[in-house]
Amino acid sequence: PNCGVINAGGHGLYVRESSRANARLGVFSGAAQDGIFFADCSYGDVHGSTADDAGRYGVHATGSSSVYAAGMSVKNAGTACVRALDASRISCTSAIATGGGDFGLRAQAGSVISAFEANARKGASDSPSDISVSGGSIIHATGAIGGVSIAVNVWGTSGCIIQGN
Repeated sequence: PNCGVINAGGHGLYVRESSRANARLGVFSGAAQDGIFFADCSYGDVHGSTADDAGRYGVHATGSSSVYAAGMSVKNAGTACVRALDASRISCTSAIATGGGDFGLRAQAGSVISAFEANARKGASDSPSDISVSGGSIIHATGAIGGVSIAVNVWGTSGCIIQGN
């Protein structure tokens, strides 16, 4: 707990090629690229960690990776606070994912983000890029704070953002 890599020149935590990492309550803030990055079928538990002020993404999963990131603080990322790409999954229930440069939560290319009760608002008010899907992805955002990129609870070519009981 409370250990990690702060102000990394690249990624704060980088896990790839079917590897696994457990870094609960870690601190990976100030990374030049991604605070936490899982790639190529990797898995990790970073529950309760902090990855604020990343240059690109706070938490990033790609290539069918899976990340448990509930209760995280991933504020002020340069591009997106949370990004799932290429059939990846991120669970960021109750996360604080505010102040993202382009997106709060972004699911792309068949990915899934579970963000119950998360705060994904980029600025002072709701924006369509706070909670955003594309490429047949899904974001479960019941109780989440932030605007949405598509109509909720309606499946479309971009995917679906689910909100409700």
